[in-house]
Amino acid sequence: MAKSLKNKSQKKGGKQNKSQKRGGQKNKSQKRGGKQQEKQEKQEGGKQEQQEQQEQQEQQEQQEQQEQQRQEQQEGGKQEQEQKQQKQEQQKQEQQKQDGGKRKQKNSGASKWIAHVTEFAKRNDMKYGDALGNKDCKAEYHANK
Repeated sequence: MAKSLKNKSQKKGGKQNKSQKRGGQKNKSQKRGGKQQEKQEKQEGGKQEQQEQQEQQEQQEQQEQQEQQRQEQQEGGKQEQEQKQQKQEQQKQEQQKQDGGKRKQKNSGASKWIAHVTEFAKRNDMKYGDALGNKDCKAEYHANK
């Protein structure tokens, strides 16, 4: 019997078990793992597509927001200009009220009194201020009036 055991163990050593016989073939658990990997890859591919779509949507939304901001800025710029003009007009009106209404434009020439005083100062070799305070200058002006 001892010989028969040796022969069996020798025979087993010489024989290949089922997994060795299969060689390139995969057992069931390996096959399942491959299918699961394929499923995961498909799911990941789907997730990537969803992420890409979301990114594209976000980019479109950002572009739309930028366009809206540009339009608002353009409209805001027009409104700002109008507001500036209105403020300037209001400031002018306030200045006119403080000055006593609309100012009249001065005549390009001097008034008759000033012209008389300057002429009187030249004739009498005086300064303008001295001629202005002189009683003779005033009397002469009223006499020629």
